[in-house]
Amino acid sequence: MSTVGKGSDADTAKNMILGTVFLLVLLASCAALAVHLTPVVVN
Repeated sequence: MSTVGKGSDADTAKNMILGTVFLLVLLASCAALAVHLTPVVVN
């Protein structure tokens, strides 16, 4: 990433990174919840 670009470009990149991190955390939490609830569903 170059810091020469406009501020809007930096904001867009930051929003993309934050969005990706948010999605990864959401998927990780869903996976952890599914693994946690699986024994209850199976039994």
